[in-house]
Amino acid sequence: MWASSTPSIIFVDDDRQLLNSLRDRLRCLRSGWDMRFHDNARDAMADLENSAGAVLVTDWMMPGIDGLSLCKHFTATAHNRQSDAPHYYVILMTGRQGIENIEKALDSGADDFIAKPFDTRELIARIRVGIRTCRLENDLRTANIHLVKQASTDPLTGLLNRRRALEILTTELDRSLRGMQSVAVAMADIDYFKKVNDSLGHEAGDRVLKVAAQRLQAVARRYDAVVRWGGEEFLLICPHAGEDEIRSIAERMRASISANPIETQPGNAPLTITVSIGTTVVAAGEKVTADATVASADRALYAAKDAGRDTVR
Repeated sequence: MWASSTPSIIFVDDDRQLLNSLRDRLRCLRSGWDMRFHDNARDAMADLENSAGAVLVTDWMMPGIDGLSLCKHFTATAHNRQSDAPHYYVILMTGRQGIENIEKALDSGADDFIAKPFDTRELIARIRVGIRTCRLENDLRTANIHLVKQASTDPLTGLLNRRRALEILTTELDRSLRGMQSVAVAMADIDYFKKVNDSLGHEAGDRVLKVAAQRLQAVARRYDAVVRWGGEEFLLICPHAGEDEIRSIAERMRASISANPIETQPGNAPLTITVSIGTTVVAAGEKVTADATVASADRALYAAKDAGRDTVR
C-alpha cells in the first residue's frame, strides 16, 4: 500500500527539450522516485490507467488532448471508481498567468497549478504535497474498506454477519416479488454444541465453529451467501433455488460437516460434529418479509431437531 511506498510520478509535455531537461534535473535531485515521462497525452493516459495511482504533472497547451482535457478525463472517471480505487493527484504546469487561468485549471479537476518557468525545487515541493495527499487518500480508503468489512462480517469465522444477511435477503426477496426468481434459505445448527463448550472449553468450541464455517462455504454455490447467524447457527441464502435445489445443497452441507472429525486441541480426541438443517423456499412473485422467511427456516430447523438431528427438513 502507499502508506509504505511512494506513488509513481508521471510527466507529460509535448516540448521534448523541456521534458529531457526536467528528467535530468529531477533524477539528480530525487533519484528515489519512480518517474515516467511522456511527450503526448494519450501515452500518459494509458500509463495512468494501468498504474496503482500516481501524481500527474502535465502541461496545459498540447496538440490533440491538452492538459485541461486530461484533468477533465480523470475528474469524470473518478466518479465511477470503486471505493478502493487508487487516487490520482494532478499538477497543471503552464505559461499562462492570471487568477482566471488558475480558476479554470482547478475547475477542470487539477489539484495544483504551477506557472512556467518554474524552479525545480518548487516543483519538487508541490509533488511532495501530491504524494502526501495520495497516501492520505489511500489510507482513508483502506480504513473505510476495513470498517465496511468489520460491519458486515463475523470476526470469528469470516462469514457474513446477521446484519449483512438481512440486507442481502431483503434484496433477493425484492427480486422474487417482481417475479424474477425464487429464493431459498437454509438454517443450520450444530448439534449438541453446548456439550463441546462445557466439556472442552470455548477455545475448542471456536475451533469447531471455524471449521464448520469453512466446510459450509466449500459446498455452497459461488453466488450463495453463507452467514453466521449467531451462536452455533448458520444461514444460507440461495437465489434461483427451488425445493429440490435447496434440499440438495442442504444435504451437501450436512454431509460435509460430519464427513471428517475435527481436531480441536492437542491431546483431545477429534470430534465428530453433525448439524440439523431447516429449509424454506419463497416462490417468484410471493410477498414475504426477510424476518418471516428466516422464521420459516427456523421452524423447519426445529422439525429437524425433533426428528433426531443430523437431518434436513
